[in-house]
Amino acid sequence: MTWNSPLLAVLMVVAAAGAQAQAVYRTVGPDGKVIFSDKPPVDSTSNVTVSGKPKAPLPERPGSGALDAATGLPANSPQAARAAAASAAAAAAAADAADRKLGPMRAPPAAPPPNNTGPADPALARAVAAGLAHESLVTQMEDICLRTLPTSSKRYTVSEAWKQRNVALLNKMRMVLADNFAGAQRVAINADMKAEVEKTLGPVDKATPAARIKWCDKSSDEVASGVMDLAVKANIAQPLNAYKLR
Repeated sequence: MTWNSPLLAVLMVVAAAGAQAQAVYRTVGPDGKVIFSDKPPVDSTSNVTVSGKPKAPLPERPGSGALDAATGLPANSPQAARAAAASAAAAAAAADAADRKLGPMRAPPAAPPPNNTGPADPALARAVAAGLAHESLVTQMEDICLRTLPTSSKRYTVSEAWKQRNVALLNKMRMVLADNFAGAQRVAINADMKAEVEKTLGPVDKATPAARIKWCDKSSDEVASGVMDLAVKANIAQPLNAYKLR
């Protein structure tokens, strides 16, 4: 069939269909006959209406897509970058604060025996508690330092030598415990002193590796030099030496 009428008009109507919809061409010929097809007409002298044209995808919004695992904000967005920078600054400030808390290794003050039980002489009770604190402190210091820098094990392994130098007073201390405290009381004293020592060493655990290494070098040298020996602590040595075993 031939179309001899002049060109009328091409009307395009975009329907609100999904992205997968197919275009449908409605063609009205010169004789008024309507033809539907999924292909555009070859003859341009027809009146054509297009429906069902696929919708163009919307442009992606900036910052959309995957979320940053640390901040929960869109990855590569300015908000995520600012949040990450703030988090890093807070971590650095916390590490600096922990480093500033590090001081020389000192045993905590001796706590009195629980429930005011034990020997009648308070000085003897404090001597036992302080001796336990020194022993625990030296042992835990060695453990922290060996975990921090295993290659310096020769320098940091000082607890056994310390115990050998202090063996007489350590034995006397344990005899005083056996003479004056029941089993449950001894357990309570040991638990209290362990908690106090861990509180003292807490800032060391939270410090940066570089600060811990510096502290370990100084502390292990002090222990090796005898600064932490019980014999040089008058508040420990004198009451223990004066005590007469039962």
